[in-house]
Amino acid sequence: SAHDNDANLQTDVFLDEDGKTNSKLTKDSIWNYHCWNEAWMSRSDLPVGFGGWQAVDATPQETSDGMFRCGPASVQAIKHGHVCFQFDTPFVYSEVNSDVVYLQVNKDGSKHVSYVDTAHVGRRVLTKAAGTDEMYDITDQYKFSEGTEEERLALDTALMYGVKKDTQEVVPLPGPDIEMDFQVENMVLGSDLKVIVHFRNHSNDRCRLTAHLSGYVVFYTGVPKSEFKNKTFDVEMEPYNSNTLEIGRA
Repeated sequence: SAHDNDANLQTDVFLDEDGKTNSKLTKDSIWNYHCWNEAWMSRSDLPVGFGGWQAVDATPQETSDGMFRCGPASVQAIKHGHVCFQFDTPFVYSEVNSDVVYLQVNKDGSKHVSYVDTAHVGRRVLTKAAGTDEMYDITDQYKFSEGTEEERLALDTALMYGVKKDTQEVVPLPGPDIEMDFQVENMVLGSDLKVIVHFRNHSNDRCRLTAHLSGYVVFYTGVPKSEFKNKTFDVEMEPYNSNTLEIGRA
């Protein structure tokens, strides 16, 4: 569940030149989970079709017109990106469907987008099933399936209606020649963990890269508590090849 602090409908994570999160610039956060309520009501203030289920958040972390309140926001408006409809629809939209944009900040103050994760936020929206204690998945009521044309159209609609424009230009970079992902073994509280990092070279060049890996204890609200791992290492990559490294136990 994303917490969009500056109302630009995306979750911005600022990195320094070493790849570490810049905590002074990064104001948005991602919570492991967040809870809100829904209420069924007519919405005579909105066009036909936007009544029905409305999202109402009793524990908002941002003010709305000077008060800590959120909603009612039409679930249909959230799904289709109509963030121009009252009340607080942009904030709820960002909670379930914002992109996570990683921006590297250079020493001269310029920024460039290093990576965009379109699928991390809003993986599942769940409620209690009627008549049982089982969970009921209502993700498709809040958003279209990730990667579909409808989902991207909803995002474009939201940006058209509600985004605050950044006054500083952010320069996007072309797609990377090197891709990296990692896996963590099943973690058991109190036990060591092992990280396996995968690199893939999509170019016809042999290269040497420097990677930085850091691990933090993080609260469920996305706020880091303490760093427990900090390692920098070099990787040799052959053209159109992959490399896998095991980073010691933490």
